[in-house]
Amino acid sequence: MTTWGPCWACLLTPSPISRGTFEREALICGFDDAWYTASECLWSSTIPIRGKLILNNLYGNDLRDFFVGVLSVSELTAELVYDKLAAKDGPEMSVEEAKETLLEFNSFLAAGSGGFDPAAVIANPVFPVRFPNGKVSLRTGTEKFALMDRKLLGEDFAALAKFLDFSMQEVRILQPLFQWAGLEDRYLSRAVEEITSAGTESTRPISTPHRDIRRNSHALLRYVGSGTWLDCLHST
Repeated sequence: MTTWGPCWACLLTPSPISRGTFEREALICGFDDAWYTASECLWSSTIPIRGKLILNNLYGNDLRDFFVGVLSVSELTAELVYDKLAAKDGPEMSVEEAKETLLEFNSFLAAGSGGFDPAAVIANPVFPVRFPNGKVSLRTGTEKFALMDRKLLGEDFAALAKFLDFSMQEVRILQPLFQWAGLEDRYLSRAVEEITSAGTESTRPISTPHRDIRRNSHALLRYVGSGTWLDCLHST
């Protein structure tokens, strides 16, 4: 009979001995031809974390109490996500991984996590930026890009400006991150002034006589001068 690793049933009661053993020795199978200590593992994470084996997809929820309760395997924390975004020597992230990591860190910020210095993240190329030609690449937060928060404005400027490559719904969700990072002035609606005016090149007489105010201007002035319109306001 072949025995695969330690007997889990014998270790379901927390004890310093079992916990210390898994901390000192690589007894957790990663199913990748490698074994890991408890500190080299995370129970769950939606994003890859450098140097950490994610367990929940390998072992299933039935063993959560054992790994988290008995062996004190950590779950994903705001500190781990921040460290990933701020790391200078880590492996380069893909655009999709950077987006998932920013969204994950935003969730922690929205839940009240704080005390993190944004400077290290701003200086790192972890922001997915879409260029007018459609290309998306990771850039630092110090580079110029806009946040698309208005659909029509976004369509008007899509071929002219660089945008953070998130949907409008995601931009709304990411408000805690933008506030934390000091990027709120990048909203397109704040950077563009919308002006509505009537052109003079194609002026023509009003075709519907009853809409021509000049015909009724004398009566309107008499009505306003009589104070009747004030009586209407007071009566509402």
